[in-house]
Amino acid sequence: MNWEPPDYKSGLNEDPYLCVSVSPANRYSRKILFLNSLRVSHRTPAGELTFREVVGEYLERGTRWSEATAKKNVGTVNLLTEEFGDTAVSKITRHQIEGYLARRKDEGLSKASRNRYLCFAKVVLGKAEEWGYVRQNVAAGIKQESEGRELPRPYRPD
Repeated sequence: MNWEPPDYKSGLNEDPYLCVSVSPANRYSRKILFLNSLRVSHRTPAGELTFREVVGEYLERGTRWSEATAKKNVGTVNLLTEEFGDTAVSKITRHQIEGYLARRKDEGLSKASRNRYLCFAKVVLGKAEEWGYVRQNVAAGIKQESEGRELPRPYRPD
């Protein structure tokens, strides 16, 4: 299941339970509907929550993303959830995260994009640590790659 940012410009909300027009006051209604679809009927013990469930909880109560940020981060959320989604958050290791980033590097993904994936994993696992789901944020010790400065384009003779 992929997360999609809320559609802020649509007319009436299609959910019969909300029955209101989408406005800035209700801007996260679609996100909340998605998050509700992630919930399980009963909570498993804290150490056994999956990465997908922790991401869902983070999106529900731990983020303050604006509309633009939510739209920008859809791909990051979906790809990391696809990779680690069904893994118990307590079972995710530093080696797995580094392996995922190395694989993405081999696929030709830029340093900046890999850093964004790492940053999101650090934030989600940091919240899992804060909420008591894991003892330690295993991604905290992984360093971002230096993106360097963009070199100026040389002058052209024309």
